[in-house]
Amino acid sequence: MPLRVPPAPGFVLPSGPEMVARCSLLLHPVLFTKITTAHQEFSGDFRDVTCFFLRFDSQRASARPEDFTRDLNAFYEYVQRESAHHGGVLLMTDFTDKGNVLYVIFGAPTALQSKEVLACRLACKLMRERESFPFVSSLQIGIATGPAYFGDMGSPWRKGYSALGEVVNMAARLMTHGQGSGIHIDAQTERKLHQGGFDTEFVEDARLKGVSRAVPVYRLSAEVRRSLFLKGKGDIVGRQREVESLRQAVDESLEGHGRICVVSGEAGIGKSRLGAKVVEVAETRGAHSLYGICYSYEMFTPFFPWKEVLVQLFGLHEGDDVETQLSQLRQGFAGLEDTGPEWIPVLAGILGLPVEESPLTRDLDARRKNQKLFQIILQLLEKVSRQTPVLLFFEDLHWADNISVDLIEYVAARLSPLRVTLLVTMRPGDHLKSLKGLPGLRWLDLSSLDDEDTRALLRLHLRMEAPDTALEDLLLAKVQGNPFFTESIVQGMVEKGYLGPVAPGAERLELKRSLQGLELPDSIQDVVLTRIDLLTETEKLVVRVASVVGRIFTLEAVAALAPGSVSPERIREAIDTLTRLGLILLELEEPFTCIFKHIVIRDVAYTTLLVSAREDLHRRMARFIEARAGENPVKSAGILAYHSLAGNDEVKGLEYTLMAARSAREQYANDDAVHHYNRAMEILGGTVALDPEEVLRKTHVVMKELAETLLNAGNYAGAILMFEQCLADEEQVPRRAEIHLGLGRAHQEKGESKRAIQELETALELMGRTMPRSMAALVLRSVLAMGLHLLYGLFPWLVRPLGARLPLYLKQLSTLISLIKIYYFADIGKLTWATLVATTMAERSRSEYGLSLATSYYGSLLFGSGLVGRSGHWCQRALEHARRSRDTAAEGVALSRLATQSIFTNEQARATEYGEQAVSLLRQVGDMWEVQTGLMMLATSQFLASRFQDAERAYLEMGRVGVELNALMHQGWSHAWVPMCRYLRGDGDVGELCAELEEGLRISIDVQDLANQCASLNHLVNVAVREHQVEEAALMAVRADEALWRYHVLVPFLQIGLVDAAEGALFALEQGAVSVPREQLWALYRRCALKARALGALYPYLRGPALRVMARAKALKRGAKAAEPLFDRALEVLEATPNRWETGVAYLDAAAALPHRRTALLARARGIFTAIDAQAELRRVERLESSPRDTAPVLAAALT
Repeated sequence: MPLRVPPAPGFVLPSGPEMVARCSLLLHPVLFTKITTAHQEFSGDFRDVTCFFLRFDSQRASARPEDFTRDLNAFYEYVQRESAHHGGVLLMTDFTDKGNVLYVIFGAPTALQSKEVLACRLACKLMRERESFPFVSSLQIGIATGPAYFGDMGSPWRKGYSALGEVVNMAARLMTHGQGSGIHIDAQTERKLHQGGFDTEFVEDARLKGVSRAVPVYRLSAEVRRSLFLKGKGDIVGRQREVESLRQAVDESLEGHGRICVVSGEAGIGKSRLGAKVVEVAETRGAHSLYGICYSYEMFTPFFPWKEVLVQLFGLHEGDDVETQLSQLRQGFAGLEDTGPEWIPVLAGILGLPVEESPLTRDLDARRKNQKLFQIILQLLEKVSRQTPVLLFFEDLHWADNISVDLIEYVAARLSPLRVTLLVTMRPGDHLKSLKGLPGLRWLDLSSLDDEDTRALLRLHLRMEAPDTALEDLLLAKVQGNPFFTESIVQGMVEKGYLGPVAPGAERLELKRSLQGLELPDSIQDVVLTRIDLLTETEKLVVRVASVVGRIFTLEAVAALAPGSVSPERIREAIDTLTRLGLILLELEEPFTCIFKHIVIRDVAYTTLLVSAREDLHRRMARFIEARAGENPVKSAGILAYHSLAGNDEVKGLEYTLMAARSAREQYANDDAVHHYNRAMEILGGTVALDPEEVLRKTHVVMKELAETLLNAGNYAGAILMFEQCLADEEQVPRRAEIHLGLGRAHQEKGESKRAIQELETALELMGRTMPRSMAALVLRSVLAMGLHLLYGLFPWLVRPLGARLPLYLKQLSTLISLIKIYYFADIGKLTWATLVATTMAERSRSEYGLSLATSYYGSLLFGSGLVGRSGHWCQRALEHARRSRDTAAEGVALSRLATQSIFTNEQARATEYGEQAVSLLRQVGDMWEVQTGLMMLATSQFLASRFQDAERAYLEMGRVGVELNALMHQGWSHAWVPMCRYLRGDGDVGELCAELEEGLRISIDVQDLANQCASLNHLVNVAVREHQVEEAALMAVRADEALWRYHVLVPFLQIGLVDAAEGALFALEQGAVSVPREQLWALYRRCALKARALGALYPYLRGPALRVMARAKALKRGAKAAEPLFDRALEVLEATPNRWETGVAYLDAAAALPHRRTALLARARGIFTAIDAQAELRRVERLESSPRDTAPVLAAALT
């Protein structure tokens, strides 16, 4: 009797569903599905697949087999996990002492559109990560693509699942091609990588074992990050003129002449397609393309489109860890001038990397950071363009944040010497208006296609063997030359069954139904809505959910928002269908990312959602982003605010809106910050989700921050209104002081000096520093401050640290500096006191920033008091303090004061150089008051150097900024100087120019700007003399004299009015004016000439003109012979100066007074006036040339 062995105790062989469940754990999910749904049999087929073979050698780090097995298993699991993540299936392993081989297949059992790209991306990632597995000594990978049989193999009781074909052998042979680690691929795989973001190089035509022909072998070097940009395919229809213009721009930039291209047009008009064509042209010419795409929901996120540009520039990958990405940044920073490693974390912060800033940059003013970041990014572009030409492309700029636009404008203004093409597409508007006038700009406004081009485009999409003109005419009337409408309406007809292929799989189309029932949509939106209606429910769900995510979306985000009953597999299938239908495009395989083909598709899909469903999706999207942001939500604050508010979550919406506002303000993106603050005010004004007391408290905080931001943005009227509202509800003294300070600054920059002084002095007193109440107190405290200043200079150790009082002390100092800016034009007594006190306070505070501003104004006080040489020392010290403080605004102010000091010393070329540097820096940081002042100094240096057209441009720009900011003082300056430039150049009607000068005078009287009153009257005197208006010259000379004696600051280009007033009086005397008594005119002359001669000893600019007017007076009194030596002395002095206009006027006056030398003197005057294009003075030369040589009767008449 045979023995029966009982089964081991406790062991039960599973069967039925349990067995199936256990087996499923060992099979690929798709294979398991095929097994369970195909009657337990595999169904094979022929298809294109990509075979991936990996071989690695291993070294035992430990003698213990279990350790080696553990290491080997870890690597095996890693490859298995990554291959699945990339869409591949690990089919086979072979671990031997001669090497270890892993076999992965892509494109089966499930088809993959980008199987070659996915396989190569897996290969690159394994190469990058092999250092994590130190026992792997070499890594060889072979990849080949081609047809193969794929399916089940084996007996009925034991089957396997694999591929058979030449491609399998080829991949295995490529794996072992060459020595050492590397990736080798075949030609068919390499062809599919051209647009996939990989670097490859040809190795050789190799003879591989088992392959009868020579096989081209390529080495895959690295993966290059691909940008999210829609690249067009095929030729573009129409737009030949535009394409040629843009092609020329690219060619010129390749030669080292940077070009700017702006393509503007309405939605669907073909901007993106034209941009794609330019990209294609540039890349075929060897350019490296960098893309930044703007989205409506990111238009208040600072630097958003630049983030993608920087990611591409540094070659960053989303899957890389922080240290790897920082390493890439360090490599990119190598070789940049004046840029230390402390700036790497700042740039990393823009990219959203959680890196702590260095102490050297952490406390810097945001304006300084932005200015430096602008310089760094420009240097990076310069560095890349030296190696290869660059195409820098920004799409949909109308949705860009303001600071990104500022950066684009900054780069554009400096492109001319670089091999860079800047390409921008946008809808019509005022964006980039400051670029107009730049050299190398091509601005293209796209309009609808004409009927001929539209018909050609229709035929391209209809793909009919014989054109159907009746159908074309029908569609032509609807699409109205809009390319996207054209494409969409044809695709809609295909999906409705009106058009179809002539045969299964054919490209050509033909009519399949009668057109009698065809209803054509009236708009692009109707076309898109019709196409969405034809989708399956799952496809509709995916397209609607994706529309909430945004124009660009990931599979992960859509899966997180979709109902749980819809699996990721079904979502992926729906995405594949939507891609085939042309509604979306696949952009990246890892992470799986798609983009709506056109923004209109996204917008229409979004509007089909019910409000409740839309809000729920937005709330879920906000939670999804929160989870991804982790502990660093600030960088995502803008998009989190958008989704929270769209989801009707007011509490979260307010939190993230304020976070976005403060983040934008810190980056000096004031317009973006204002938007977020206004949105926060709207939320607080209507919310019921917060306690009323909390609403009130938050409202006060937001109002104050909004007021400060409006002030920084130059919206003075809005800032004043907001500050006044804050003041009405504020009771705490320190906060009231801050509000008065804000009001004072707003009124000051608006040009309302009297109100500004009141507010600032009130703020100073609330801070604990009293104002002098009398002249005696003013003098005493000024002397005391001067004594402390001298004492601190001699004994620096007397300066004691302020400790806890430092913050209040710095606020007082800031307030005093704001007052100094106004006192300079209004009150010389308080100007002296405030400047000396500010200087001693800055010395006590030991703040480089405070010392820079205080010493700048101390230098201004010195050169305004006649101590020109000493003032230069202090202005240079101010610049040194500014640069040590790393504050761009302070540096700009210091340069502006150096420009003024150079004007005082009559070094106009140096003044212009300083002025240009100052305006550039101040414009970058947005200090618009100082920008206008800097422009004033720049223009005045050009005016005094007789460059009237350049001066006019700068004065006009100052006036334009003044109008934009409603800054009346600076508007008055512009009205005082622009017409004088135009008059001298002979441009404009004299009466209209005088009326504008009177307007400048009126504004200056209204805002109590005594300095500009002097300038306006000086110019009115000049015009009256030159236009031979005798009585007007006498009256204006009197008014100018009165104004000058009331303005005590010794500004040479204003004190020149002493010469102008004296000249006006002499002219009136020469011509026998009766409106002002002769005795008064002579007294006016003597007073003005005496002071002008005295000031000429201090200020070189006044020396020559003072001598000239004295010579003219001597000629009037004593005749030509007595005046001749003085004229010669004046001419000698003036010939050594840059003041060509004043020199020419001296020659003209000498010619009038010295008849015996008139011909030579007039010739010299004419030459000078012609060179500087002084048409008004040339008219005077012509009048004198035509007048009698004997002027004695005229002079005698004046003396009687």
